[in-house]
Amino acid sequence: MIHIQDLEFAYPKANFRLLVPELAVAAGERVAVVGPSGTGKTTLLNLIAGLLLPQAGQIRLGDTIMNAQGDGGRRKLRRQKLGFVFQDFQLIPYLNALDNILHPYRLDPAAKLDRLARDRAYRLSELVGVSERLQQKPRSLSQGEKQRVAICRALIRQPSLILADEATGNLDPENKLLIMDLLFQCAQDDGAALLAVTHDHALLERFDRVVDFADFRHALEPGTRT
Repeated sequence: MIHIQDLEFAYPKANFRLLVPELAVAAGERVAVVGPSGTGKTTLLNLIAGLLLPQAGQIRLGDTIMNAQGDGGRRKLRRQKLGFVFQDFQLIPYLNALDNILHPYRLDPAAKLDRLARDRAYRLSELVGVSERLQQKPRSLSQGEKQRVAICRALIRQPSLILADEATGNLDPENKLLIMDLLFQCAQDDGAALLAVTHDHALLERFDRVVDFADFRHALEPGTRT
């Protein structure tokens, strides 16, 4: 599902350089990404999603080279293939939780926001324990509830690739296990690849493989972005 080759990326005016010689994630594979803060884990997810563009190298999603696409092409690929759990949630403040979950349908003119989509939204919200909070806007939700709404949004369209940036970072131990079970189950049901950044080493044994960013070369100074 993902194949990265000779990837190079640097932020302007920052002493940061991410070099990934090769990284592949197969369809259905569950891969954890670990490493110290500042090594570029979040940057890598943003590059895969086409939110950032590398200076060199290739990011292939299936048969398509993501970084060879224009803005519209990358946007279309994200809509069709990706579910992204952002570390800072990125919920839309003026929408309630249900409309945030369903928002990917409104972004894609080809998507059909019908009863089946709404039923899936309710079912996901029940699985993560926020079904009683669907009419609340993000300002009324706890950090953990925001996280769970963001996870429902990432899974709502049954993506073929799930990118998760600290998806369990704001959750208590019980909800961490619940969320990981849901991510793994959705990946299994849909044959999706799961690439998850995590600092929680207690979860690593549940993944098929662990990628340690210490294996990639990078140049850093204090205060650089991740």
